[in-house]
Amino acid sequence: MSTRPFRFLTYGNVMATLALFFALGGTGYAATQLAKNSVGTRQIKKSAVTNVKLASGAVTASKVKTGSLTAPLFAPGTLLKGNKGDPGDKGDTGPSDGYATPSGSGSSQTSETVYASLALPAGSYLVHARVQGAPAHADTNFYCYLRAASDLGTDLDFFHLALPTATSGGLIMGTLQAGVTLAGSDTVEILCRTNTAGDYFVFGARMDAIKVGTLH
Repeated sequence: MSTRPFRFLTYGNVMATLALFFALGGTGYAATQLAKNSVGTRQIKKSAVTNVKLASGAVTASKVKTGSLTAPLFAPGTLLKGNKGDPGDKGDTGPSDGYATPSGSGSSQTSETVYASLALPAGSYLVHARVQGAPAHADTNFYCYLRAASDLGTDLDFFHLALPTATSGGLIMGTLQAGVTLAGSDTVEILCRTNTAGDYFVFGARMDAIKVGTLH
């Protein structure tokens, strides 16, 4: 028998062949013979596990960090509407309360007489008033004022109607308006007078006020 093929076998050739065999065999072993629970976070590269590699139902509620999921992450209609909450505390009254007087009337006097009044709580207001009257004769003067009861010496607004000598009868009307801030509860009044008692019969004296947040 010929021994010629073995003439070229050396120690290095044999060891190289064995190393290649074990290397190939070791790879197959490592891929198919891993021990249970032997792969941990240190063995898995970052971003190596993607969505498509996760089995259906692999991520359960117990594995999701509490508070990590927010509403935008859920599909529309997925989250159910919660129960209606308890009513909150009643808020402060808004700045748009309205106040109004009934219509006042009476015969005019030479002294300032109140024909309409409006009680208001502290705050800022836009006040509008209207006074109608019928003169008893010609050549008369009619004066009306808008004042706060706490400061009757200050006119918030006023008007003066002078009826010419050649005119008598008919209907006259004047308006009063002002913005006023009351430090406390107060009463805003319409006061009127004439030079001679009975010169006018006042009717339709009325006033309204709207509470506002701030007067500018």
